[in-house]
Amino acid sequence: MWSWRLLTVLAALLVLAGGVWWLRSAPHTRQAPVETALLHVSQGGISVLNGFVLAVPPGSNVSSAYFTLRNDTEAPLGLIRASSPLAGQITLMQTATVAASDHAHAHGMQGMQPLDSLKVSPGQEVTLTPGRTHLMLEDLTRVPREGERVTLILSFQGRPDLPVELPVRRFE
Repeated sequence: MWSWRLLTVLAALLVLAGGVWWLRSAPHTRQAPVETALLHVSQGGISVLNGFVLAVPPGSNVSSAYFTLRNDTEAPLGLIRASSPLAGQITLMQTATVAASDHAHAHGMQGMQPLDSLKVSPGQEVTLTPGRTHLMLEDLTRVPREGERVTLILSFQGRPDLPVELPVRRFE
């Protein structure tokens, strides 16, 4: 015999499945095609590949940027800063496990920590990805629209700035 608890759980799962189906099929959530695989900006042996800025809901004041940074020079490369007309501040962040000494109740939990710089060895590349290292765009001047392009200025230690335009898209 079916218990009320089991019936309630089944009903909740059906409602959740229906909501997910509606969100995926609703026209307002369909992503405009963006060719991120073609993105390749290169200057002086430094390349930025396959990047994007994360589309966020209306009213958000933060977003994030992801890309692959390749160092084809003979010297180590250090990304020390980024800026954009879209953001009041951009912070290089890394997701890390919080130790018990950092917070009594946070042992083993994931948290974000700012980085002073991002080092890329000669001939190597580093990929900024969701859930790991990324650029946090804070104090947005406006919410970026899916499909538009956002200008970022990447600053490196001892090298000229590198401007890049990244498409805005949802995380897939």
